[in-house]
Amino acid sequence: LMYEFYHIREGFIRYSPALEDKEHTMRAAQFLTPGEPSVIKTRRIPRPQCCEMTQVLIKVGTGGLNPIDFKMRRNQYVNTMRSLPIVSGYDFSGHVERIGTGVLGFRPGDTVYGMLPLQGTSW
Repeated sequence: LMYEFYHIREGFIRYSPALEDKEHTMRAAQFLTPGEPSVIKTRRIPRPQCCEMTQVLIKVGTGGLNPIDFKMRRNQYVNTMRSLPIVSGYDFSGHVERIGTGVLGFRPGDTVYGMLPLQGTSW
């Protein structure tokens, strides 16, 4: 358990969410309050700004929901972990749109999949 806690903590320290691009928006499944599936609404939110040196901007083609999404949405104390509103869906696949100058191994147009950090808010 301590090993897992250490890695979660280290990931949190290294992670910094992307800034918001207020001029461009994207669609997102979001909830403003915890509850049943009916609290999830599709909304337009600011796109992440890109790109700082080590960031990659991905145009998401498919987002997935997994058990952590359900658990967070049902948790009445979710706002102690992340600030509301919360975008559902940590898993994604899509294509790289842009990369930062320090990014190696990815190019615009690459097909990718991944999972956002649990403590992240960079959707």
